[in-house]
Amino acid sequence: MGHDNTRIYLPSQLLVFTVATSRDVDFYLHIAKMLMEKDFHCCFVSFIQSENNRILRSGFKVFDLYEMKTEIIVSKIKTEFGYLTPIFFQELRSSTAGRALYNSVRKEKLNHIYFERAFFRGRTNFLINTINTKGVVVNEQTMPLKEASDYLVKMIEKKEVIACSGWGRPDSDRISKIMWDLFKKAVFRYALKKQSEEEDVFEKMRQTFGAWKNKRDNYKNSLFFEEKKQTKKYVFFPFQSPDDQALLLRSIKHKDQVDLVNRICKFLPPDYLLYATEHPCAIGALSKETIDGLKRENLNFRLLHPSANVYDIIRKAALVVTINSKVGAEAIALRKQVICAGNSFYTNSAIVESATSYVDLNEKINHLLRQPRKILHEDVQKFFAQAWRESYPGELLNLESGNLARFSKTLSDFLVRLNPTPRPDDSYRVMFSL
Repeated sequence: MGHDNTRIYLPSQLLVFTVATSRDVDFYLHIAKMLMEKDFHCCFVSFIQSENNRILRSGFKVFDLYEMKTEIIVSKIKTEFGYLTPIFFQELRSSTAGRALYNSVRKEKLNHIYFERAFFRGRTNFLINTINTKGVVVNEQTMPLKEASDYLVKMIEKKEVIACSGWGRPDSDRISKIMWDLFKKAVFRYALKKQSEEEDVFEKMRQTFGAWKNKRDNYKNSLFFEEKKQTKKYVFFPFQSPDDQALLLRSIKHKDQVDLVNRICKFLPPDYLLYATEHPCAIGALSKETIDGLKRENLNFRLLHPSANVYDIIRKAALVVTINSKVGAEAIALRKQVICAGNSFYTNSAIVESATSYVDLNEKINHLLRQPRKILHEDVQKFFAQAWRESYPGELLNLESGNLARFSKTLSDFLVRLNPTPRPDDSYRVMFSL
């Protein structure tokens, strides 16, 4: 233990990292080793049995979810590390096991921190003792920030879309890698009897091939979007991935996105179309029958080809309606009108309309199309400046050495400033500038 007085209390904290994939293990093992050098204590909760030995060989205690219930794991950690105060960490995912762990941790009045990818690439949000985002709120004292402004300029110039990850993208150039990954998981699951969150690997394989088939069938006659040739008036709706944690955890009432699209189509004035796109990480998630049904019921519905760039679509749109997709934030950056039907970090912004019911959504769609509101450049700059201030340097699961050092330092600094005693309020969020 060193003699840095700002870290005297740190040995009383135990950092508990939750891992559900091999990539989680790769990332958090690096972070844990770096934090150990700063005198932090670390251990792991594992949702992936095939990686337990690797964690143990690295010198860390591991608690197996499939051998103990989450409440027993929390109790066991408290008992075995009685002189330390556990703080639990996991990536925000729509995982039943992850949510069960969160509930068990909070039941014991311990601190739990969800890591969530920020809107800005290379940055992360920390949610303490909550799954919800309170949203970015700008006040009179909020000032623009050069880092955020520069980021937006580059993002818009490059038309940068959110990077895809996971098994869900059925592009033909990735199908072999996806199937190889699933094959390995099947071997661990069925041959070696090692459990993981892939509860039914063969069902995942079926879904992957199904998505590939849907992509092939749905886009044979889909609309290619050419920005310069757009003459028709339209509203834009971006479908979210069916397993998007923001959708499933924060806006579950809109899980049936097809129902919402049907309603929006009927809300639109006769001279407007509804353009929709599938999420780039879930192309083919909608079946041919679903798309054909939408087209039959709504003559104003159009599914755009995946080649369309979301920035081009937003630029020509009269309005963007979203549940809580990051496309809503991209539309704000382009100073477009946005209606948010769910809970997002931009829901409470004064430059966004929030719809609390279908009646409200109908009224706001028609009002904004009749009387468009002007989105001021200064308001956009202040909003993203505040969003930047409420996120932290370092990107989840990025194994580049510079990013690992950055994330480790961010987490270390965060913990130095975090009071280890949980507050009674279960929905607070700690913010500070780094």
